[in-house]
Amino acid sequence: MNIKNSIVAAVVGMTLVLGCSGTETSPELPDGFDLAQLADADTKSDTITDWYTYMNGEFSFDALMYGMTQYDFDGYTLAADAGDVFTVAASAGSWGLVIIYGPQKKNGNWGGPRDWNYIRPSGGTYEGALSNFKAKKAGNYLVVVGSPWYGNYKYDLKGTCLSGSCMKSSFCLDFEVTGGLNYFYAYNVDSQQAAADELAAFTDPVFNDFVRLGTCVDQSAACTKQYAPVCGYIGGVNPTTYGNLCAFKVAVRQAAGATSSMKSHYEKGACKKDGQCFSDDECGQYQYCGDNGVRCVTAPCEANYDICLPKGGVNDFCQAGENMCWPGLPCINNRCTLFSQCKADTDCTDGYCGWLPDGWRGCRPYAQVGESCEGFTLPQYRNVCDPSLTCVFSEPTHDVPGVCQ
Repeated sequence: MNIKNSIVAAVVGMTLVLGCSGTETSPELPDGFDLAQLADADTKSDTITDWYTYMNGEFSFDALMYGMTQYDFDGYTLAADAGDVFTVAASAGSWGLVIIYGPQKKNGNWGGPRDWNYIRPSGGTYEGALSNFKAKKAGNYLVVVGSPWYGNYKYDLKGTCLSGSCMKSSFCLDFEVTGGLNYFYAYNVDSQQAAADELAAFTDPVFNDFVRLGTCVDQSAACTKQYAPVCGYIGGVNPTTYGNLCAFKVAVRQAAGATSSMKSHYEKGACKKDGQCFSDDECGQYQYCGDNGVRCVTAPCEANYDICLPKGGVNDFCQAGENMCWPGLPCINNRCTLFSQCKADTDCTDGYCGWLPDGWRGCRPYAQVGESCEGFTLPQYRNVCDPSLTCVFSEPTHDVPGVCQ
């Protein structure tokens, strides 16, 4: 019998365990559930249920990790050298499993489990541990916790290094703080207690705090490719646009190095250049957000961007739809035009009462020689030319605009 079959057979078998009162029989695993295929979603045996592992981040020794599964099982990656010995302990409120796979293969798969155990009744709670696990080869291992019987499985997970390279005395503490700005800190500390002391020193709420084995510069630099830019200020200076929040945090840890600390903050969205704006809402009442007029010979043109510009007054140049005129002045024929509201032509002392681009009626100036006049409109066409001129059409049906002559 090979390793895979022997493990599955052992798990499926009925096991008597000592509970808080007498004995309790371990539940049978659901049909189709296979430990050997649990970690690799592309080879899982059951395509109906969600029995596969959601990758939840990096495993940290001597730090209590807690969570609630999204897809029945959560997985944490762990880098180990050959000969490292450690224990992984899990606790929860119901039956579950704790498993370790690895080292990871070249094709990315984890293969069958190297060790596993039930999370079972123990003194009023449920506990399970992988004790004195020894890594035979150097590489990345996968610690998996969850339950095939219960969804949204809440758990605590803690690893203790017993010997080997995982006995490092350096830790990286990083966390966010709410206090006016979006602060992110990365500290190198020499113990879990030192990390706790640093967190306790903050009066503002702290969240997303993690303590990871190794120095800050040694932490993973892997991030998703999702583009959700943030403007980061590492050390509070030199604003730089990062592709997402993860990339910014990686840069902060790198800046903290192996012995230092780094305080930074970020803003959602890309960094702005001097005077740059993205919408009219960012400008004053008599300003609009428009092109700064810089032109480049080669692309990309980073010097060309929108800035707040003064709005035009009466008869100043404008472009329709660009909000380039003072409030109350519509852009008509590329000019900021003074007008009054009207209901009929008799309400206008100079011009006619017509529809404006913003959807309401106002006095508009007559069209002059060579300018366009309106086309056919049931039940009759409208002549908007100066009274001394005539709207001449190129077609007798008047279904295209004419020209004032």
